[in-house]
Amino acid sequence: MINLGKAHAWKAIYQSWYSKAIYRDAVHRWRGLGFRFLFAELFVMWLITAIHVHAVSAQFIDGYLLPMVDDMPKMAFKDGKLLIDKPDHYQIKDPKTGKVIVNFDMSDKPVLPSVPEKGIFVEPSRIVFRGKDKEDVYEFSEHSSEMKASLPDWNFGSKVLQIVKNGAGVAVVGVFWLSSFVFCAFQVVILGLVGKAMAIIAKRRLTYPQLVRIAVVAMTPSLIIDTCQKLFCFGIPVWSLVSGIITLIYLAYGVKVNTVGFEWSLSQGIPEEPLVKNLTP
Repeated sequence: MINLGKAHAWKAIYQSWYSKAIYRDAVHRWRGLGFRFLFAELFVMWLITAIHVHAVSAQFIDGYLLPMVDDMPKMAFKDGKLLIDKPDHYQIKDPKTGKVIVNFDMSDKPVLPSVPEKGIFVEPSRIVFRGKDKEDVYEFSEHSSEMKASLPDWNFGSKVLQIVKNGAGVAVVGVFWLSSFVFCAFQVVILGLVGKAMAIIAKRRLTYPQLVRIAVVAMTPSLIIDTCQKLFCFGIPVWSLVSGIITLIYLAYGVKVNTVGFEWSLSQGIPEEPLVKNLTP
């Protein structure tokens, strides 16, 4: 366990970048393996990410997907033909650009637009999917039994989108927080062994729990950069390699700035509590 009241472990969030004191605190004043701090640190980072994901997904769903779903007509099959509850010539447009995405032509003699025009073209007997260099035609007559059973319920689609919008942030925290903690805990356990080799080379009397705590602090800058990449939508090339190098540099720095005398407890790496005599008569 980390003594948060005395050691002020939360300062490692920013002091891990530059401060010798926080790496010495991790050795001399923290307890255990530092997992409590790692657990809390990852929660804060994923909470910030979850808020961002919620804001972005809500903007996309409310501003793009829901308007399109709400504009979609109700559909039904009759005598092998598709029917809609809208005019024969009906279009679904991109709410942001105004570009036509789905074009309904339910007249007796539908006319397919010229080849350069891309999009989805719905006719009474077929759907044409047209991309840049490809055109696919889905004939209803060849899939009549499937179509009757798979006509979309757009009201249900709207409800699903609302659930996704409201639950995206919660899902991010619930899934990625715990899984990232397990992954990072495994990493710092391995880094503790690497730190042990560094300590031997540097002739530092540091125990394995102390070195794991140093590794937890050393990992913090990489975790912050990783969170910033998620928030600002950018990616550093070969980030896994770069983050590993950053962590190893800070691990070596944490080992270097720590000297532990023989009087420190080798089991926990903390000063032994002085004996206090009972002066009460």
